Order: sequence, then structure tokens, then C-alpha cells
Amino acid sequence: MAKTLNQERKKMKPLVMIVFGVIVPIIVIITIVSIILNILDIDAVGWAKEKGNNIPIISNFITTEEEMDFQRMEEHYQQTIQAKDEKIEMLELDIENLKAQIDDLERELLKAENSDASLQLEEEEEAADPIKDTAKAFQNMDEEQAAKILENMSREEAVNLLNQLSAKVRGGILQEMNPQTAAEITRLLLN
Repeated sequence: MAKTLNQERKKMKPLVMIVFGVIVPIIVIITIVSIILNILDIDAVGWAKEKGNNIPIISNFITTEEEMDFQRMEEHYQQTIQAKDEKIEMLELDIENLKAQIDDLERELLKAENSDASLQLEEEEEAADPIKDTAKAFQNMDEEQAAKILENMSREEAVNLLNQLSAKVRGGILQEMNPQTAAEITRLLLN
């Protein structure tokens, strides 16, 4: 066991000697030199970057001011492009929404035109058929008064008017008429 400890110490001595004999002194020297150069206001870091940029392998690890400016500009342009892309997407969504609104308004306009045309057609039909208009007037009239008016009309006109009325109103008017006239009109209604 004592032998293995001695062997381990012997193996550790060269490693310790390299660390304390070479690496630590180099770090101390670099630190002292950089402090002195900073006090003298000499840009040692810039000088080291400049010289290191001329060495082929080391130049890959050193970033110069120009490269940093280029990276900043590239990031700025990427952000600008991304913002523009987002704005384009929003505008495309607005266009789709507006197209949908246009379609809805066109459908409403078509419905309004169709309903307007149907109302116009109904008005024309009503204006074209005076019998229906007159029948509506008789519908709301007093039955006795309506009976007197129909007795004084031609039988054909009376039958046409009574055909437009409901059975209840027609019955009430016929009831108020002279029985002979009511019989004639009823016969014509049956034919």
C-alpha cells in the first residue's frame, strides 16, 4: 500500500510541476502585462486581435469590429424582414376579412333586390286585379251595406267579388240580401 502511494505521488509531481511551474506563471505574467498596458493606455486587446487575425487558424476564433458590425446589421435586417412578414400576414388577413364582408354585402343586396322585385310584382298584381282590391274593401265592410251594394251590381260582377271573399263573410252578406237575389247569386256561385 505504501508503494502505491509513492507511485501516485511520483506521477502527480510532474503534473503539479507543469501546472505550478509553467501555466500559473504564464497567467501571472499575462495579467501583469495587461495591467501595465492598460495603465499606459495602450490597446493591447485590439493589437492582439489584429495580429491574431493574420494567423490562419486563430483568425477563425477572433471576431473583428467589422465582423461584429456585419452581424449587427444582419440581425437588424432579419428583424426588419420578420416585422414586414408579420405586417404582410396581418394585411392578408384584413384582405380576407374584407372579401368576406363584400360577399356578405353582395348577398344582402341580392336579397334586397329580390324582395324589392317581389314587392313590386305583388303591387303590380294587386293594381292589375281590381276585383281583389274591391273584395278586400267588402271584407271589412258592414254586411248589410255590402249586400245592398251587391244587389245593385250585375250578377257576374257580384259573383266575382263574392268568390274572392271568405265563406263566413260571403254567408253574412248573402243573408242580408233579398232572398230572390241571394238565390240567383248562389246559383251562379255553384256554377
